[in-house]
Amino acid sequence: MKAHFQPLSLLFLFLLGGCSTTSPTAAHLDEHGQKSEAISHYTCPMHPSVKEKDPGICPICKMDLTAVTVQQMTTGEVVVEEGHRQRIGVRTAVVERRPLHRPFRALGEVHWDEARVKDITARVEGWVESLNASRTGDLIGKGTVLLTLYSPALYSTQQELLNAPEGSRLAKNSKERLRLWGLSARTIEGILSRQKALQNVPIHAPNSGVLLEKAVNEGAHVKAGDLLFRVADSQKVWVEAEVFEQDLADLTEGQQVQISLTHGSNAPIEGRIDRIYPNLDSTSRTGRIRITVPNPDGTLRPGMLAEVEMKIDLGEALTVSPDAVVHTGPRKVVYVDRGQGRLAPVEVTIGASTPEWTVIESGLKEGDTIVSSGVFLIAAESRIRSTPNDEEVSHAGH
Repeated sequence: MKAHFQPLSLLFLFLLGGCSTTSPTAAHLDEHGQKSEAISHYTCPMHPSVKEKDPGICPICKMDLTAVTVQQMTTGEVVVEEGHRQRIGVRTAVVERRPLHRPFRALGEVHWDEARVKDITARVEGWVESLNASRTGDLIGKGTVLLTLYSPALYSTQQELLNAPEGSRLAKNSKERLRLWGLSARTIEGILSRQKALQNVPIHAPNSGVLLEKAVNEGAHVKAGDLLFRVADSQKVWVEAEVFEQDLADLTEGQQVQISLTHGSNAPIEGRIDRIYPNLDSTSRTGRIRITVPNPDGTLRPGMLAEVEMKIDLGEALTVSPDAVVHTGPRKVVYVDRGQGRLAPVEVTIGASTPEWTVIESGLKEGDTIVSSGVFLIAAESRIRSTPNDEEVSHAGH
């Protein structure tokens, strides 16, 4: 195995080297006292450049030399007994398949739902006699009288309705004109029941919401089509968030998300991704998503910052702890427990990762026992024992 690993501290090497075997020679004798594995040489865990044919002590630091077998030389395999593993903090785990979810977070801003913003315009020429909705930001209820309007056209059509025979074509046409000019059915019925035309006709709010804009004042002259008010329904709002380009592929319209205000004073609110915008910002390399969020109590106000959170389903995959993977440049290595204290490096291909798990695409199989913690101690010892110019990593059993 090529020496790709970065050396650890001398203290780690001392701990592992001092605990690898209780007796370097005895570790390689079978029950009959015969050597079960061919020993290549003896080395010092503190000074790997020391290579001796026989056991002894290091000429530099006087530590006991440890045996390196031919198998360890060619595969990078390390022998660490169970008792010694616990002492130096080496733990193992079983490779399993499990469902994966990657957490996703983005910062968003609250906006009015554009579909719930209504413009109230003048449908006939006239003069504003009184103005009830006079302050932007006020809450307006559906049916509230916003203003009263004097209009010669409205007044003459009312007179025409009152003078027309009941049920006649002229009466029906007059009623229809009044309705199209914005008079409610209740107002028209009131005119008929009183048999008196209204000089100042009330204009009612077609929906409830917040008064965003007031474009007229008392006494103003308005023409058909002039903007009077702009009202936004706050029962639902939008949260628009910036999402990095690489994350957009994991999002789909209809996915459920949680919205939290950045000041954290309220419980998270459930919402759904309503729109993933098709355009991408070429400078920041981000796209925008739009989330429709219920807002019955008006907690979310336009301009507020909100955190968008969700879990992206990555499906089921073969996984290991991220700490189990040793990154050696372009190669990724995991140490597999072969039994009898033997830990062998295996090159793997990794896929997606979450904070808890890393996906293994090739190199391991379900049920393998691997080193899950303390892996860098094993990697350092493997580097000491392997042949410097050996390019291969063990794939035995796979």
